Amino acid sequence: MRVKHFKAAAPFRKWLETNHARANELWFGFYRKDSGKGGITYNRCPCRTTRSTSRCKRVGPDNR
Repeated sequence: MRVKHFKAAAPFRKWLETNHARANELWFGFYRKDSGKGGITYNRCPCRTTRSTSRCKRVGPDNR
């Protein structure tokens, strides 16, 4: 599955409305702060801020 980046919570909610019945997983991407690309941050990840069965994991060569 491809990594998906969301600029804000609203587009993420829209994605869930459209795909929740058919998607088994979602790789939620985060840009580094210094990239200038913005978006939802790791600390504001919906799976970290709600009670759900979802899990956030940092992956990649630089997991700071």
